[in-house]
Amino acid sequence: MAKKWLFQLLRFFPGHLEAVGVIGVPLLIGGALLLVPLLDRGPRRHLTRRPVTVGVWTLAGVAILWLTFAGATQQPVTGAPGSAKPPVDEALSPKGLEGWSAYQAYGCASCHRVGPVGNDVGPDLTHIGSRRPADWLRKRVRDPQAIKPGVAMPPFPQIPDADYDALIQFLSELK
Repeated sequence: MAKKWLFQLLRFFPGHLEAVGVIGVPLLIGGALLLVPLLDRGPRRHLTRRPVTVGVWTLAGVAILWLTFAGATQQPVTGAPGSAKPPVDEALSPKGLEGWSAYQAYGCASCHRVGPVGNDVGPDLTHIGSRRPADWLRKRVRDPQAIKPGVAMPPFPQIPDADYDALIQFLSELK
């Protein structure tokens, strides 16, 4: 539970900025906490006479506690793997149902929402089939950088072709 604040901090630094969230911010916080007593060289030693030092330490402590609480109380993604029924009103083809299983198995719901299932880190995919053709979806999922350079979504070249085709079918049927 002690490291939940660090994982929660990663929600603010997606994709290529993860190194900033994992390394930079904790180093900045630790460095500031170490330097504040050295920079506040006033002759008074009582805590009530050192508002800057106490304020910085308190702010850092409150931020870490808040991030820890947010990480500990965050609800898991609904529609966990194994959920047979997709959260959409449309009747899906058998291949579309296989795609729903692939959607769950490859963790798409950790970033994307389909109906009430998933998170809002990435775009909502509830009606993606009515907005984008299947060939666009095929390129976007396999290599997101090809469509939009610098996007936070990682490429997924490791998905087997059968699962990949089913996933694209599922997304295409979301109208």
